[in-house]
Amino acid sequence: FDTGYASGVAFNSIMWKGLKPAGTAVKFQFASSNSTSTFPEPIGPNGTSLATDTYNPTGPDISIALNRLYHNNHRYYRYKIILETNIARTSSPRADDVFVNWSP
Repeated sequence: FDTGYASGVAFNSIMWKGLKPAGTAVKFQFASSNSTSTFPEPIGPNGTSLATDTYNPTGPDISIALNRLYHNNHRYYRYKIILETNIARTSSPRADDVFVNWSP
């Protein structure tokens, strides 16, 4: 996604809307850059792309702060969403919309 600000923005938080049945999870990793040709892999709050390094909002309509150490003064962004089923694999979460809050 392009914020349209050549000098970059501060990425503040990410939030989603949808359904989260008991035992399921919706997690995110986030990437930002000033160039679309050298885009990094999405990372979690600790700055790694490890599967365990994710932003984990506790539910829909609850924003979680992004780590500005890695996402400050960048123009472009993308995110990776991870939808986890329950242990029995009988329920899945559903993310209908994702909102990224940023400020110039």
